[in-house]
Amino acid sequence: MITGKEIIISALQDFGCDAEINGDTLRVIPPRSAVRDMCAGGAVDHAGPWAMAAESDVDAMGIMAGNDGDTLTIDGMPYTVLTILPDGTGWTVLNLERH
Repeated sequence: MITGKEIIISALQDFGCDAEINGDTLRVIPPRSAVRDMCAGGAVDHAGPWAMAAESDVDAMGIMAGNDGDTLTIDGMPYTVLTILPDGTGWTVLNLERH
């Protein structure tokens, strides 16, 4: 049986990209990815860009959110992390604001 953690790892490997935050690398499903929408199941209520990452990675990195939140750089584009929303399945949605 495939576990939720195995699905997350597979999705991040196959469809993810590396993002830089606080001098570290975080593997995310990027804002422009159709896979991201499929993984979230339509559960995100945010008009702006958002990305997904493994909840365990986000927790371990101590990412800060809000108007003065950490900057997440994806493919050279900087975003401010506005909110961090764990979904209870192992994914965390990062609502972003483009700089």
